[in-house]
Amino acid sequence: MSLEDDDPLAEVMQSDDPLLNYCHWSYESPLPNSKQASWEKLRPSSLFLLGLREMDDSNRMLRTVRSIQQGVGLHRCVYGIKWHENRWESEIYVYDYQRCNRILSVDRFLGASCGALKSSVKVEDSIPYFMFSFDLSPTAITPEGGVSAFNVYVGNPGSTVSSGVSYCFEQDARVLKNFYFFFDAQTQQNSIREKILCSVFGPHRVNQLAEVLPPVLSDCTTICLSNKPECNTVYFSGITSQQLIYFLKWQDYPDKFITFVTEHNRRLDHLRYDVGIDYRYENNHVLFLRSGIYGVF
Repeated sequence: MSLEDDDPLAEVMQSDDPLLNYCHWSYESPLPNSKQASWEKLRPSSLFLLGLREMDDSNRMLRTVRSIQQGVGLHRCVYGIKWHENRWESEIYVYDYQRCNRILSVDRFLGASCGALKSSVKVEDSIPYFMFSFDLSPTAITPEGGVSAFNVYVGNPGSTVSSGVSYCFEQDARVLKNFYFFFDAQTQQNSIREKILCSVFGPHRVNQLAEVLPPVLSDCTTICLSNKPECNTVYFSGITSQQLIYFLKWQDYPDKFITFVTEHNRRLDHLRYDVGIDYRYENNHVLFLRSGIYGVF
C-alpha cells in the first residue's frame, strides 16, 4: 500500500491487526472466524479514507495521516470522521493510559510525525492526561503543518461511572470544554435515561428519549454521554455493521458512503463500530448538529 493510496478497498486487515475501539481498548469480533477470513476483510481505516478523500485539500490531509502512521505506527491513533452541515470534518485522537509516565506525549507525537505537524502550543508532561486530540482539516492545519489547538483529556475522580474531562489548550489559553460519562449499555439503561433527561439542552420528556437514544443503537456495549458548552452528545460503542448502516441512514450520510458500507458489508462485518451524535432541542424539537464515526488507523 502506497503512502499516497487513498483507496478504502486497499485498507485490508492483516492476521495480526488488533481490534481496538475508540477508547483504544480491545474488543472481541462479532464473528468467531474473523481472523481466519482476515485476508478479505477491511480495516476500520477504510471508512476514514472514504470520508477523508471527500474533504477539501484531501491530498494534503491524506499525506498528514500517512506521516502519522509512518511516525508512530499503525493502529496507534484513533480517527473521528464527522458529517457536519453537509461536509466532512475529521479529528485525530492519541491515547496513552500511562498518563505522567506516558511514552507518547504531545511533543513526542509532533516529533514523530515526520515533519508533517508542528505547534507552539505547550502541554506540560506533568498534567495526568490520558489522551489528546486535534482537528484535521485544511482550516485547522496550516499549509506548514501548524496545529493551533489541542484538546487534552484527564480523568474525573469521584464520578460513580468511568468519566473524563477535556480542556482546550491554545497558545495563550486553557478552557474547560467537555465532560464524558461512560455507561454499560446492557445494565445501566435507567441511569442513561436519567442522565440524558437531566440537561438544559433536552430532551425533557421520557417519550422523546428514542429520538436521541434509538433502541436499535442502544443494543451495544457502552454508551457515553457528554455534556458540552452548546449541546449534548451520545456515543454508541460496539455496534455491528448492520447497526452502522442504520446509523448512517438515520443521520443522512451521503449516499456514496452508505452505498460503500452496504455493498461491502461482508468485508466490514468482523468489526464493531463507535458512532456519536451532537444534538440539542430547540422549540421542543431535536436538532442534530454533527455526527461521527470513530476507529483506529
